[in-house]
Amino acid sequence: SRAYMHRRLNNTAAARADIAAALKAGADSAAVNRLLCALELDARNYSGALSLCDQAINTSPDWAMAYNTKSVILTSQGKYQEALPVIDKGLGFSPNNVSLLTGKAQALNRRVAGADFRAHRVQSTCSSRPLRYSPSG
Repeated sequence: SRAYMHRRLNNTAAARADIAAALKAGADSAAVNRLLCALELDARNYSGALSLCDQAINTSPDWAMAYNTKSVILTSQGKYQEALPVIDKGLGFSPNNVSLLTGKAQALNRRVAGADFRAHRVQSTCSSRPLRYSPSG
């Protein structure tokens, strides 16, 4: 669509105008909400993007790409644990969806990497000297 192309060209105002025209013409509201959601995500308005994405899911609950978009919003905020069930829900509708499968791998990887980083940080801030193992307790 023209709105999508305007978004890719970073012309947000034109994209929004095209979206408004598409809504007047009776375009699929789930697809329009997903595109509006992408514009909000581009602007780093995560709460607005999440709200629009939830509207798309409520309108078309079996649309796997809406779940993918929601997972992108969550992972963009570092909410990997929250993103995983959203991804799994989308995979329930489209088990071979490459975007969802890739998103799941990235969320799992980042969640584990984040836990390793936090564990290292706790250990390094708890003591200025190395921890030593003592079998006697």
